[in-house]
Amino acid sequence: MQKLKNCDYYIGLDMGDASVGWAVTDTNYNILKFNGKALWGIRLFDSANTAASTRVFRSGRRRIDRTTWRLKMLQELFAEEIAKVDPGFFMRLEDSRLHLDDKRDKAVYNLFVDKNYTDKDFYQQYPTMYHLRYALATQAGPFDVRLLYLAVQHIAKHRGHFLFDNLDASKVNDFNAVFSEVENYVRDEMGIEDWSCQNIDELAKVLCDVNLGRTTKQKAMQSLLPAQTKQQKAIIQLFSGGKAKLAELFVDEELDECEKKSVSFQDDDLNEFEPVLTAALGERYEGLLRFKAIYDWSLLAKILHLDTSKKDEDEQHLLSECKVQVYEDHKRDLAVLKSMLKGKPLYNKIFRQDGDISYEKYAKGIKGRNQIDFCKNLKKQLEGIAEYKKIMQEITNIDDAKTEEERLLFRITNGFAFPKQTTKDNGIIPIQVHLAELKCILDNAEGYLPFLGETDNNGLSVREKIEQIVKFRIPYYVGPLAGTRMSREQGRCWVVRKNEKIYPWNFTEIVNLEESAEKFITNMTAKCTYLVGEDVLSKESL
Repeated sequence: MQKLKNCDYYIGLDMGDASVGWAVTDTNYNILKFNGKALWGIRLFDSANTAASTRVFRSGRRRIDRTTWRLKMLQELFAEEIAKVDPGFFMRLEDSRLHLDDKRDKAVYNLFVDKNYTDKDFYQQYPTMYHLRYALATQAGPFDVRLLYLAVQHIAKHRGHFLFDNLDASKVNDFNAVFSEVENYVRDEMGIEDWSCQNIDELAKVLCDVNLGRTTKQKAMQSLLPAQTKQQKAIIQLFSGGKAKLAELFVDEELDECEKKSVSFQDDDLNEFEPVLTAALGERYEGLLRFKAIYDWSLLAKILHLDTSKKDEDEQHLLSECKVQVYEDHKRDLAVLKSMLKGKPLYNKIFRQDGDISYEKYAKGIKGRNQIDFCKNLKKQLEGIAEYKKIMQEITNIDDAKTEEERLLFRITNGFAFPKQTTKDNGIIPIQVHLAELKCILDNAEGYLPFLGETDNNGLSVREKIEQIVKFRIPYYVGPLAGTRMSREQGRCWVVRKNEKIYPWNFTEIVNLEESAEKFITNMTAKCTYLVGEDVLSKESL
């Protein structure tokens, strides 16, 4: 090393995200040596990670915190009335996740401990929360106030998305508005001039027909929409939930080199692949979202059992009514399957063994056991039984099924047997659908629970507060309503507010929206590295 001090030398660095390579040379770029070893090498280390995963966890925590906040406000509104009937009701609810020895109330049941009414009686009467919601929405009562709370709590926890600010729940079956936007985009942005539907009402009927498989839907839509080119066929495949190649969809061979070469709205989560798709498609990603709007409408139409031929609000179904029907369909499918396979080896394989077609795994929602895969695996097994294979080949339409067995085999073949109430498709239900049901429930409840009409000093009734709790949403630019000193210093809490308790009905009085919005923007600014002293926003900011 002493020799190096007496001569000129260069140090070269090759810095990557997970390594640094280095070398020491003389002025002629010859590698120098020290103690007989060449002075070059590499240092490996773990690459840095983005904050994306941390952000997901933080968003999840905030969502859970806000759900808990809504439920606490609901409990405050119901507390006095429920205390008259059952003072320990909320305590049992809070301790329901604990082991019996850890509970404050040592009761065996979590909800009802009345002498003549327990949890066993409750679940016999209402197998799911949707059964309870439907009863409260359609029957005049009277019902126990605890039942009303459980139904309202369920709506407050699972209240749907807020993507459609001005959507009227009674107009949710309006397919024309959704399709016209796609039609304009295809013509104006994609340059398909001959794109037109011969019968929009018939197209809507095909999309929401639960008795049609994916392939059958595609054939039916091709008779209604132009499908001469690969591009037009790719659009129809997306509408039906099928898989389409991006290169064919946007007529761009370079997209074959994209990390995500094809897309299926039924199988893929666009949010998961959004960074990859936006980088490859750019502004064309908007078209993908417009096509997804058609697919989402078809899912919503199936969930709500929409009849596209009827436009009257009175003809629409409550969400809970449709979910109860799903429960009954699953129950009937299960009974028929057990009856079909009783005494056969396949019975044990499905109901008593832990394999790919284990019903228990599907029922419990174990990852990778969705409805389509379960039906697909079940179909393969049933095709091994000659009598069932013959029926599957002969029945091409649900109307051809004359027995319950034939009906079930058709449903299994097309992948919609054994439906479940809770699926990822519930994510496309807008809040307006839940609110419409909540109003029906509260309309009936006001007839036998007078406390719902009681008002406070500001003239707000308990019913109005319940509705505001369910539909209240904190604006994105306000952010967290409270935070630690560290979160404020790190810029994760910037709200400007008074030091008073916040409720949905006093939110605008306590929170200064203008100053909070200004701090939201200034919190994201930094100093420009080119124009000294000037503020600059990040490239990907809103």
